[in-house]
Amino acid sequence: MTELNEDVSYIGLPSSVIHSLNFDQEVSRSAVGHPIGSFYVYREAGLFQSEEEIRNYTNSKGELLQPDAQPGDIKFVDVNGDGVIDGNDRDFVGDPMPDITTGLTLGVTYKNFDISLFFQGMFGNEVYDMTSYIGEFFNQSQYNKSERIKNAWRPDHTNTTIPRLTMDDPNNNIRPSSYYVHDASFVRLKNIKIGYTFPQAVLSKIGFSNLYLYVQATNLFTITGYQGIDPEVGLQSYSTDYRNLDMGVDRGIYPLSRTFTLGLNASF
Repeated sequence: MTELNEDVSYIGLPSSVIHSLNFDQEVSRSAVGHPIGSFYVYREAGLFQSEEEIRNYTNSKGELLQPDAQPGDIKFVDVNGDGVIDGNDRDFVGDPMPDITTGLTLGVTYKNFDISLFFQGMFGNEVYDMTSYIGEFFNQSQYNKSERIKNAWRPDHTNTTIPRLTMDDPNNNIRPSSYYVHDASFVRLKNIKIGYTFPQAVLSKIGFSNLYLYVQATNLFTITGYQGIDPEVGLQSYSTDYRNLDMGVDRGIYPLSRTFTLGLNASF
C-alpha cells in the first residue's frame, strides 16, 4: 500500500469480522509501506525450556518480561525494547501476497495419444493458520482438537514447537503471534488430461468421422510445506465485504476439490 488519507494510519477489520470464531483480536492491518492484509502480530521466539530461562528473560531493570510464563510456554519478543511486552510490540510479520506466481503448461503427442499438464505455483506468500488457534489451545475448548497436540511440549518431550497444553493459559500463548504465520508456497498439478484419438481405419468401420476418448483430473496433488488444509485456501477471504483486508487467514474453509472426468468427443 502506497498511500492513505492523512488522518488514517492503517486500516483494520471491523469487530464483526474480527470476532468470528471467538477470535477477539485483529491479526492483520493494511498500512503504508506494507502489502494489503499484512499480518500484524507479536513476534515469538520459540518456547521456554526451563524456569531458569524464564528468570533470565528480563528487562534493563531486572524485571521479568513474562512473569506468568512456565516451561513450555511461548517466548515473545520485546520488539520496541521498552522493557514491557504489550500491544506496542506487535509488528508486521508476513503477508498473504505471493512474491512470485507461476504457471507451466506441458503437452506431448505420440501417435494417437496426447497428454497435457498444467502446473500452478505460488512462492513467498504466508498464511495465518487459524486452525492452529482452534485446534491446539484448550482455552478454545468448544472446538475439536488437532492431532498435532500429541506433539505438544512436555517435560519429557521438549523437542517441539507446539506449546504445553493448558486450560487457563496464564502466559496468553494464544495471543495473535508469528506462531500462526507459516510459509504457504506451493506447486500444484492443477490439471492433467490424457487422450486417445481413434484412427480413421477404425472410425470408417463404426460410422464416425472423429472419436476422442480422454480422462482428466484437476488438483491432483500439491507440493507444499504448509501444514494446514490447503495453502491456496488462505488466499480466500472469510468476509465478502472485506475480502481484500482479510486474505491469508485460514479458518478451515473447505479446500479445492480433486475431480476426475472421463469424456468422449464424437462426431458423425
